[in-house]
Amino acid sequence: VRLEGEKKHIINEGSTLIRGELLVFGNNNSIEIKKDCYLANIRIVVRGNNCKVAISDAVTCGSAYIACMGQNKNIIIEDDCMLAENIDVWATDSHPIYDEDGLLINPSKSIHIGKHVWLGKGSAVLKGVTIGDGAIIGMQSVVTKDIEQHSLNVGNPCKEIKKNIKWERNFINE
Repeated sequence: VRLEGEKKHIINEGSTLIRGELLVFGNNNSIEIKKDCYLANIRIVVRGNNCKVAISDAVTCGSAYIACMGQNKNIIIEDDCMLAENIDVWATDSHPIYDEDGLLINPSKSIHIGKHVWLGKGSAVLKGVTIGDGAIIGMQSVVTKDIEQHSLNVGNPCKEIKKNIKWERNFINE
């Protein structure tokens, strides 16, 4: 855990963090991890001012890099999400790019991942995306736009291939 700046918070309400790294730089930033989460091999970086990463109840993760940077940006991961291994969730490009007039052309944007979302192994969720409740993102997919709830999505860039799906955490038997 590394904290730099003013009014920074890390709140863990009884979850398990294994081989994790929590880094908070800047002012009024926070990482909130609610109860009954199991987060292995996770790196969370919050940098800027008034930024937050919030992980709700019963979220599991095999390994992930979660980065939130800028001003007033958030990454929200709702209840009962399942993040496989080698997941990237980036609400930023990390470094600024300017046009010829000196205007920033790649601002950071918040991310919202709804309830009971499954992010498959090696998937990436990029800035400005909302993923609806119950959605599945397939292995190695790159999410660059909003995802409908209860949909199956795959590819780079990620595309919907099936609507009205449901999934369960138990292992397949058939």
